[in-house]
Amino acid sequence: MSGKRLAVSVAICLALVGQAQAGGVVASGELRFNGSIVEPSCTTTVASAGWRMDDCPALARDSVIGIQGVGEQALPAQAVHIDRAHSGDQTYRLVDEHGKPLTRGQYVVVVTSP
Repeated sequence: MSGKRLAVSVAICLALVGQAQAGGVVASGELRFNGSIVEPSCTTTVASAGWRMDDCPALARDSVIGIQGVGEQALPAQAVHIDRAHSGDQTYRLVDEHGKPLTRGQYVVVVTSP
């Protein structure tokens, strides 16, 4: 009988501790950034066949490139892919799911560097 009482007592204590922690004060604040960007950006040129990024700093070579279609003629994002012209080259182009260059629609290309 005392074993059941002990188990019930422990369960009640744990429930009360959880309630006490849940009512804690939530602090708010402000985060400020002071500084500057010290790495140069890539030199980007755009042509009808795609775009090229030259003179990129070392970290920018591991950039993530995302695509968003704009307007009615744009294909859904999952149907658009980025094709690199040559391995190790910095030349890119947008292609459809069959690997053919896109000939219609407008797209926003977002390059996120680490």
